[in-house]
Amino acid sequence: FGSKCSVRVRTSKNLYDWEEAGFAFEITDDSPIHYFMSPNVFHKDGWFYLLIASQFAGGFGPTEFRVFYAASKSPAGPFVMNPEKPYINTEPEIGGAPFVDDDGRVYITTVRFGGGNHIYIQELNAENGVLSTKREAVHCISPTEHYEIDEYAPISEGGVIIKHNGYYYMMYASGHFRGHYGESYAVAKDVYGPYTKYKYNEVLSSNLYVDGAGDCMFVVCPELEENWVV
Repeated sequence: FGSKCSVRVRTSKNLYDWEEAGFAFEITDDSPIHYFMSPNVFHKDGWFYLLIASQFAGGFGPTEFRVFYAASKSPAGPFVMNPEKPYINTEPEIGGAPFVDDDGRVYITTVRFGGGNHIYIQELNAENGVLSTKREAVHCISPTEHYEIDEYAPISEGGVIIKHNGYYYMMYASGHFRGHYGESYAVAKDVYGPYTKYKYNEVLSSNLYVDGAGDCMFVVCPELEENWVV
């Protein structure tokens, strides 16, 4: 709060050496939002879409949260918001992690509130730089386990999907960011679920060296032999 909020881009050929590529998105005085979190980008039919969780300009509190988006023809931007409807749903939500399935269908996971944070998944239309909903969001994960419930709140959020050998693996942040954030995962045969949580969650948790292993994304290593989680 009180400072300029921007998306900075860096490029790399080996995931080790990185070069600055400028700012892909910046909030201006005309923006409908006043800050953001959880930036995610996906590519579809020549367009790049930036998803961000934010609140309406001048608004505060959970009811003001939405998942907004901006589009560009380049991954380096500039990403421009849709002036008519820059957000995905009218319901309060955060998150905004994209997934493009093998058949080209586009999905987004979001987080909605109510006795804690709950993960939903929804199919989107992505055409010519415009995103729209294709069907209603479907609930898929709620905080029910001890590692998802701490002294702050019961929380499962930031669901990120990767597909492997016909299974959908969803990594998600478990627990409150003010506590000891961790990463857990659940598996399903259908993108909408039902998702079964891994018996030995959390798979990334706090230790003496790292605390707060929260929201993640997957990256395929340059040799295309391994998936890395960031």
